[in-house]
Amino acid sequence: MKKTVLLIVPLLFLFLSCEDKKEKDCAGVEGGNNICGCTDSTATNYDNTATFDDGSCYSESDDFDQLGLLKQEIINIIGVPICNDYNNCRFIGLGAKPCGGHWEYLVYSIATVDSILLINKVNEYNELNDTFNVRYGWVSDCMIVEPPNNISCDNGICGG
Repeated sequence: MKKTVLLIVPLLFLFLSCEDKKEKDCAGVEGGNNICGCTDSTATNYDNTATFDDGSCYSESDDFDQLGLLKQEIINIIGVPICNDYNNCRFIGLGAKPCGGHWEYLVYSIATVDSILLINKVNEYNELNDTFNVRYGWVSDCMIVEPPNNISCDNGICGG
């Protein structure tokens, strides 16, 4: 009996390990034939051949709203740019014009703002703006917006 078990166990293992394993499709279904893509017909990148929504959908209005929310977050980070003197005052370029350069410059105070946080948020905004410029073919007036050349601290508030 012991010899029979010893013979059957390796054969059973060999049989089970050679079982035909089916590949999973993009939806994770073994042997499935789903086509992954955007299934939201209102999205910019809608794919009418997709049978499984892979979360890749986007729309111009949603992306524009996302930029608006991110800009408001940046404005909230800056708050009121309180200063003791002009050395507290700085500016940062916001936005990515399709022709190059920034859409505007924001004045802030290093006395009241976490500069690293602000720079990271502005970089995130600018990169996202640039991505959307390409994605949607956005255009601009191509006029150069100059950075402020005279930042001052007037009555305890940075201005430019």
